[in-house]
Amino acid sequence: LSSDFVQALGFSLSWAVSSIPTAAYPTRLCKTQSILIQIGDLGSAFSSLVICLNLLLILVFRITPATRWLMVTLLVEWIIIGILASAGPISRIGKEGVPFYGPSGSWCWVNSAYQLERLLVHYLWVFIVAFLNLLFYSIIAIYLRHHDGGRLASGPLAQTANISRVMLIYPVVYVATILPLSIYRCAAMAGDHWNIHILLGAGAVFTLSGAANCIIY
Repeated sequence: LSSDFVQALGFSLSWAVSSIPTAAYPTRLCKTQSILIQIGDLGSAFSSLVICLNLLLILVFRITPATRWLMVTLLVEWIIIGILASAGPISRIGKEGVPFYGPSGSWCWVNSAYQLERLLVHYLWVFIVAFLNLLFYSIIAIYLRHHDGGRLASGPLAQTANISRVMLIYPVVYVATILPLSIYRCAAMAGDHWNIHILLGAGAVFTLSGAANCIIY
């Protein structure tokens, strides 16, 4: 939820960023929005994977991770996010040319001139997480289905199993919200230029992930 908040905060700056003349870029506000969106997107992705792995360990492998290991996992997660968010700008230090973070459609993010970098520091990880989420949650769903009448039907894991069935909605929501914008960006990387209204619609769907997560929670 904290990642969803950061993501929403980043997109909310679009109202202010849109009023900046093109000649004024790059601005601090534009860079701030870019970083917030990058951190929020990756944080939401990796956090959903951590939740997925935690459920997989508890329900399928009957392992309850200690709190300290969860804290370590979250620390590693945010270190990775920090590296991915800062790698691009650091690689541009001392070099002339287009800034790494800048205008990208109707908001600021990784500049349109860096299509490969977008893939390496963002889309690649988002797609990997989406694939792993669907894979692991499919395993959990199959496991729960085959154990409905067994040991998970009663006992200490019964409540956890019931909650987990609801949490199986998470990967569907995650994939559904990232898919429109991902398709638009992939088309742009391939050289196809779609109408800006499609981008705005895809962005609106993308930012609904936080609200959907709150409803599920």
